[in-house]
Amino acid sequence: MERLLMKKIDNVQVCVLGQLLWCFHAASRWSDSLRIQSLKLEKAEGASLVTGEALGSKTSVTKEAQTRLLPYAAIGTGVSGEPWAEKSINSRAEELGREPDPFLPAFSCKTGRWSTTPMSSSEATGYLQDFINECLPLPDLKIDLNKIGTHSLKTGLLTMAARSTSIKFSMSERRTLGHHIKPSDRSVLTYSREAFTSLYAKVLACFQQIQAGSFRPDSTALERIMDAATEMVSGLPAHPEVPQPPCEVPEEADPWEISSESSEEDQALVGVLSNQEEVQGRKPFPSEQEVDCIGIVHRKSGIVHALQPLGDYTLCGRPVTRNYVELQKADTEDMECCILCGRQLGVEKLESLAECISRVIRHLGLSNLTEHLGDLWVNTRRALCFRALRELDHCILQIELEEAYETVQELLKQLGIEDALKGELQDRGFETFGSLAFAVSTTPQQITDAVLEAWLLKVTTRDLSPYQVSCVRRLVVESHALALNDLQRKVDQPSDPQLAARKLPVAERQSRQTEQEQRLQGLIFSPEIIPSHALVDTCVNMVEQGVLSWIKPEDCTSRAQEIQSLKRDPKVSLDAAGNLKISSKTMHSTCTISSELDLRNAFQRRSLAMDQAKLCSFTEIERWVQHLFLSHERAQPSGFASVTLQQIIECDKQMFIRASNALIGSLQAEPGVAVTPLDKELAALRTSPELMPYLMPMPMKSLPKAGVQHSNGSWSFDTAAEAAYPERSSETRQYHLEMRKPQTDSPGFAEHLESTAQEEVDLAFLEGPFHSAEEVTNLLGHSKWRIMRRFVIEQGAKLRPIDDGLEAQLNSAYTSTIRLDLQDADYVVAMALKLGKHKELNWVGKTLDLSKAYKQLPIRPDHRDLAVVFFRDSRGKPRYYVPNALMFGSTAAVYAFNRVSRSIWFLVNVVLKVPSAVYFDDYPMFSPEGSSQDTDALVSDFLDLLGWRHDRTGPKGKPFSPSFDVLSMTLDLSNLESTGHLTLKNKEGRVER
Repeated sequence: MERLLMKKIDNVQVCVLGQLLWCFHAASRWSDSLRIQSLKLEKAEGASLVTGEALGSKTSVTKEAQTRLLPYAAIGTGVSGEPWAEKSINSRAEELGREPDPFLPAFSCKTGRWSTTPMSSSEATGYLQDFINECLPLPDLKIDLNKIGTHSLKTGLLTMAARSTSIKFSMSERRTLGHHIKPSDRSVLTYSREAFTSLYAKVLACFQQIQAGSFRPDSTALERIMDAATEMVSGLPAHPEVPQPPCEVPEEADPWEISSESSEEDQALVGVLSNQEEVQGRKPFPSEQEVDCIGIVHRKSGIVHALQPLGDYTLCGRPVTRNYVELQKADTEDMECCILCGRQLGVEKLESLAECISRVIRHLGLSNLTEHLGDLWVNTRRALCFRALRELDHCILQIELEEAYETVQELLKQLGIEDALKGELQDRGFETFGSLAFAVSTTPQQITDAVLEAWLLKVTTRDLSPYQVSCVRRLVVESHALALNDLQRKVDQPSDPQLAARKLPVAERQSRQTEQEQRLQGLIFSPEIIPSHALVDTCVNMVEQGVLSWIKPEDCTSRAQEIQSLKRDPKVSLDAAGNLKISSKTMHSTCTISSELDLRNAFQRRSLAMDQAKLCSFTEIERWVQHLFLSHERAQPSGFASVTLQQIIECDKQMFIRASNALIGSLQAEPGVAVTPLDKELAALRTSPELMPYLMPMPMKSLPKAGVQHSNGSWSFDTAAEAAYPERSSETRQYHLEMRKPQTDSPGFAEHLESTAQEEVDLAFLEGPFHSAEEVTNLLGHSKWRIMRRFVIEQGAKLRPIDDGLEAQLNSAYTSTIRLDLQDADYVVAMALKLGKHKELNWVGKTLDLSKAYKQLPIRPDHRDLAVVFFRDSRGKPRYYVPNALMFGSTAAVYAFNRVSRSIWFLVNVVLKVPSAVYFDDYPMFSPEGSSQDTDALVSDFLDLLGWRHDRTGPKGKPFSPSFDVLSMTLDLSNLESTGHLTLKNKEGRVER
């Protein structure tokens, strides 16, 4: 392909072929290559290098990633040694300019011009397959081009690197070459300027070996193994030493702690193909005996590292910059330990890390964390090994899973566990699902009798029956499943807020409800008063998220209302892995708040829900609600109205806004403290001056002191004059239509309208052109004619003129009393299966298409003045055309044409006895293979007799075949005779579009 580019003289083909070669040598997607902003060519004796910058990539998600310039590189002399890049860049500059936008637009072979839209991957695939055909050494050599697409170019260089045996590419280098890296390694690439030199030196060396004949990337796997074995036996080096310049890292920034929100592919693009595992400048790791565990903390990230003995580098190889401080002087609370330093230490202890972990514990409020660490916990002033650090993360996750003191009493009762064993479990601290989930140190699938019995010996001294042992096993497995389910919920965050909120387990929900009913003896708990499960889950989610939100009164539904609206609609969503999944979307129900009692009940249900979620106490939130309604019921001075319900709702919302702002991240009460932070905030806001204006009484509306009685009189109007208004309105409407801008306006649209209109004039479909309204008036004999504007729409690379019958109000004047019954794909498939029962005939099919179907039917002569075609030419001058045929854009034309097309279908089936269907102007037909040519000629002659033009050759005039295109699909009848089955698939090129 490189040599083919050097032979090409057509700049269009050179531009397209150069873009395809760029995708190969830069290992780039086709869509990413169209984002290139500029290219730079560097030349030397025997080689050249092309570098470019692209704005974002296909996988850029965040706003920052979508606006970042991502660099690319490619060898400009390629595999053949020919300067393909130089010729491609020069041709691009002549054809498209230095900085075209888009970088490679689509090319219209019909107009011979570049369009304004980027070239699609399907169009580029067509070019690629044509170029490969030209490159084939023998004309009769056939390959399956359908398996070759633009994405094959991205994999080409990576496959070559993987097959190279003398010059070896590590897995990290091949990943970086394809613009994929791990998130933990992205920082080296971000700050290594021109770090691609060492990697592309290997690529250039591979190309030179291909030119010399010592490396054949197309050889078989066995041949490559034999070549590598020969090199080993002969004593030659496994791969030549390729010099790798050191990567320079700025002193002002620490590249190891920079984070990003982009995907892995975006991070690789930033780094410009650097090998992060071979960065020069690092010192070798010391042995365990030489390790002196002195801790330092990064100021921004809070990551704790261990220093090497000399103090210039950490154990993980990071240079020590001024962004690091000693662990004892760190002022941050959120700290994490470097896993790479821990791997170098093994299980050796890291000095002062216990103090760091203690800060994390105090920050999270996990005073009882040491109980979960068990033997791994070391005294406060002693060191903490990295195994304990990993266990710490595990324990923090465990406490967050189900550690809202969910009782397991209901589950124990259902499982049939004895009361004595229940008490022993509680005495040992196993009161929650979270504690039971990790009680046995193995997965549920690997729990053996020995492991379970060893744990039970620590819990109880009694001999348990086999039945009780099985109950305990089930208890541990179900607790573990609940923990994993909660973790999965946190990973897969649904877009629906109701599905994102954690749902309480049934046992925990029932326990909270029972405890609340026993504590609040004065309330009557009926289904109309008990809050809905969704309302309670919303409040629980606030506590877990640490963010208080205002719940609208109409969303405070009851349990009775929730039971009556449990209908769920299917919903398609994406999971964390990007796979489609079908879930159920709960209907959002609301309650009425039209009266004082309805609103009071809604507020009471919200208070009960907040109390169950431990968000605040029922007493404090009810005091606030009582304060609102006392303001509503209080008698106001003369001339002032009472506080309205809308004022109460607005005041309640403002209170939640201020409370949420003051309590971000601190909604949970301290351990052992009954008063929550929201309780204190409610007591303070109840008398806050900021909320008083919302409960101020408003002045009553006053009446005038005096007035007069309105006297009704008779009235009349000139109905004839009123009826004349629409006529005058239509005159001004036509003037405004002519002055409007075109619906679609792009370069080349006006010229396309002129050329297509002239074609219709040559075929007598239109009469014109007329350059003034007076000419049209003289032709029609009156001035009460109406225009219909014509505009252009783009259907892929095809431009189609459309007449706007809706804007001209022509469609509004038509009403259909029938419904079109179209013979769609189901009809065609059913007919084919019916014909397939006659297996001895070996059926084939084709789709016959009428040429310019609508235009072959004339328009009624006295209706020509209702649809005068109008548009402005390339010079902005008006053009008028009087129609002689049906207009494409008129609703009436659709029904009129279908009447005729259905009649033709009837004649083909009844008179010619050819089984066929009809869909607008397409006629799928079937015939036995032996008489297919005669059937094709018979139908064509019949249509000629009727005077209907149709396609005989070309893409829409193909002969009968076992596989043919019908209604944007491909219908394959090759297996119909043998198996009675047929195959339906997308039409070629349909998936790309």
